[in-house]
Amino acid sequence: MKLSNQRGIKTVSLIALAIGAIYLVYVYVFAVNALWIDGTPNHIVWSETMKGWQIAVMSGYVLGWTAVFVMSLIIEINILRGLKSGDLFPKKNNVLIMVTAALLFITLFFDENVSDVLKGVECSVLNSNCIFIPLIIIVFGLLYKQASLAMEDSNLAI
Repeated sequence: MKLSNQRGIKTVSLIALAIGAIYLVYVYVFAVNALWIDGTPNHIVWSETMKGWQIAVMSGYVLGWTAVFVMSLIIEINILRGLKSGDLFPKKNNVLIMVTAALLFITLFFDENVSDVLKGVECSVLNSNCIFIPLIIIVFGLLYKQASLAMEDSNLAI
């Protein structure tokens, strides 16, 4: 692979990770403001009847986005390591991409419910984004799997 192509892949990977890290910082700041800083517009209104649900949603929101970012980080590290060894589509990413799609489904569900939980409203939302975004990730994961199999076949043919 050309050195310029490798640099391009590394640059795009680092930009994607930087955007993910910035969003993760936003999630943490949002959660800290909602839970511990009084007087902010998004401060949580605790309800005795649904306190468990509020805790579950806020925990799922923070932990879910953290898990999605960590999985993305692992996938990118595998890609960058694969570039060094000449493997553009490492096979170990196949499972990681599918796991990330499942985590994203759960995380988006909690994300959609955060605004209602902050207000103390008893409501659970399953938005279309919760379904379609993970499905798109699964489709790209299947394309990635096919690309890794095609690379393996071409390496065997050489």
